[in-house]
Amino acid sequence: SQMLFQVAAIGLIGAVFTNVSSVFKGGQISDTGFFVTYLLLFTCLAASFSASLQVAAQVMEQILEFMKLLMPAYYMAVAFSGGSMSALALYECMLGAVTGVQWLCSTVLISMVRIYVLMVLGSHVAKEVLLSKLTELLEQAVVWSLRTLTGLVVGFHLIQAMILPYADAAGQAGMKRLMEMIPGLGQGAGAMAQMVLGSGVLIKNTMGAAAVVVLAVISVVPVMKLTVLMIMYQCVAAVMQPVCDKRVVSCVSGVSKGHKLLLQIVLYSMFLFMVAIAITCATTNVNYFAS
Repeated sequence: SQMLFQVAAIGLIGAVFTNVSSVFKGGQISDTGFFVTYLLLFTCLAASFSASLQVAAQVMEQILEFMKLLMPAYYMAVAFSGGSMSALALYECMLGAVTGVQWLCSTVLISMVRIYVLMVLGSHVAKEVLLSKLTELLEQAVVWSLRTLTGLVVGFHLIQAMILPYADAAGQAGMKRLMEMIPGLGQGAGAMAQMVLGSGVLIKNTMGAAAVVVLAVISVVPVMKLTVLMIMYQCVAAVMQPVCDKRVVSCVSGVSKGHKLLLQIVLYSMFLFMVAIAITCATTNVNYFAS
């Protein structure tokens, strides 16, 4: 909040200085005042956004670390609940998703957002914006990369969930029918197998629900910080627009868009893993109902 007040104060003081000095001949005093103000604004905005980048990178690291710790135990519970083939295939898919998110979001996309904001700040030094199309391209690249990654991961989970759990269920149902055919012990063995299978499904679904809650708890504070900063920078740009140079207003608005991109990276990553866990929980319940 202190940095935001500094940004607003620098913008307003620079506007006053520029408007007062513009009455002199030549306009050199006005241009010099603008560049001094712009350098101060650049420093404040870059420092503020650097802190936001650290917040986003830290929460991404926490999400990925939690998923790496969760996967072995969770998919072991999936296998215990009668989904051995599903557990193997979905574990590999989730491992690929974690690897993809770690490379794409934590390394590539966050670096692209950093470059995007620096280009926005640097391109407004001149009176004509020089890199507007390139910054738009970077923004679209970040958004479409997130959507593509989410579509691939969720799509693979859905395709596998349409086939593998039913293959597991057919095998479990066949084994249960064979056990029930044993004279004398068949009914008891079948009831015991059903109870063990139901316990496994309960453990699996409880772990899945707890994992979704933990992901939400990990992400809620950083998401709120990024959301508040995005809104406040947009409000500062709105306050500055009537009195400040349009280039200064565009810089502040560009930093707000940078926070929006960081927020999208965190939210897409969080919901991607939440949806993947929910699909696994829902589809592997078929083993219990089939038997």
